[in-house]
Amino acid sequence: MWSYLRRGALLLVTLLAGCAAGPIEPRVDYNQAFDFTRVQKVALLPFEQTRPADIALTDDQAKLVTLSLAKELVNRGYQVVQSRGAADVWLTWHLVTRDNADLKGYNEVSLYSCWRCGPGVNSMGMPTFTEGTFIVDFVDPVSNQSVWRAAVDTHLKPREKTALDQDRREAAARQVLARFPPR
Repeated sequence: MWSYLRRGALLLVTLLAGCAAGPIEPRVDYNQAFDFTRVQKVALLPFEQTRPADIALTDDQAKLVTLSLAKELVNRGYQVVQSRGAADVWLTWHLVTRDNADLKGYNEVSLYSCWRCGPGVNSMGMPTFTEGTFIVDFVDPVSNQSVWRAAVDTHLKPREKTALDQDRREAAARQVLARFPPR
């Protein structure tokens, strides 16, 4: 009995620690020689679907992600400009996706055929979800080199345009830009 209580307490502590961890911090790399204090105007480069992983996004979905990034930049005090020539830096992004199977719904009816105690029926179609790594680069227009890169793991599943999806896109934009500019 006590071992069950200990296991339960350990599980509860683990769950609470996981909830208290807060948002995921982006992985950031940047050019320390670049003067980020002069950055005021940002041009968002068009999303290019050149790799098979990028083709998972429709043009509308890519536009919504770009708009979320622009909104976050404006909220942080930057001016988003259309002309590359007027910008201090260019922003480009991509999403590296991977599909995973949702195993929660698999073989629910037969309880995984434990001791053959139920019908041997399983779910034929396992639902999948898409997760990925959201990567943002700030590019110096003079050198045409990335001067700041952040990557964050996200659950930006390409779906319909719902309010929940918009909230997820905006949260991902906040997360990935959380450590820009570097201090």
